[in-house]
Amino acid sequence: MNSKQQQITIAMALSLLYSVLVFMYGGQLFSQAPDTQTTLAYIMTWLLLPATALLLGIGRLARTRFFDENLIDGDPPETNSKAEIDARYLQNTLEQFVLAAPVFIALGLLLPKQELPLIAALCSNFLLMRILFWIGYQTQPQLRAIGFAGTFYPTVGALIYAAWLAVQ
Repeated sequence: MNSKQQQITIAMALSLLYSVLVFMYGGQLFSQAPDTQTTLAYIMTWLLLPATALLLGIGRLARTRFFDENLIDGDPPETNSKAEIDARYLQNTLEQFVLAAPVFIALGLLLPKQELPLIAALCSNFLLMRILFWIGYQTQPQLRAIGFAGTFYPTVGALIYAAWLAVQ
């Protein structure tokens, strides 16, 4: 295994441990869902955070294209340029969001009311990890592994937990 692979492996292992902690304790950072709000409204409100990760990427790329004469007509950015890395961030964030949104909705609808703050933790984590992914990508590409895995693993955990709750 080369040094980049070792760094990525360590980052992914740390992210897996972090993801377990999000599941175990993340919900405790958030108050219970208000009784006046429906479960679906609670879930959809928290999904605004993962949507913000997309909004930031779209806005940044649009701004870059507007101010760059080589990109304003929609041409692809130069390989490994900041604009191309932003486009990669946006693509991966879209992929992660398309997976996470229905999983978080399903999990939230299946969770007992007292466990709903887990959705708040998962959605907050999604935005935080996407920002770390983006910063890592811009500074040292293998550092993006923490943000990638820190987004992906909790979604996988949520999918497994939702499936388990669904068959109970």
